Amino acid sequence: MAIYLKDPAVDQLAREVARLEGTSITEAIGAALAERHAKLLAAREERLRRIDECLARIRALPVLDPRHPDEMLYDEDGQLR
Repeated sequence: MAIYLKDPAVDQLAREVARLEGTSITEAIGAALAERHAKLLAAREERLRRIDECLARIRALPVLDPRHPDEMLYDEDGQLR
């Protein structure tokens, strides 16, 4: 299957990278995509790690009022407090 690059600037860049690496255009594009893919996965993992840390800090906070939120907001007649 052939790769067709519609943008002449992208085609030229791919050719230049392939020339500098001493590889084919297909190999140069494949290596670039693999590198970008790895960076995206690493960024996603870092975001998930940061979210997990944040959730752990939230879960570690003390419970100041154990009542259900509805009990805090509404009286026995269903009216807002």
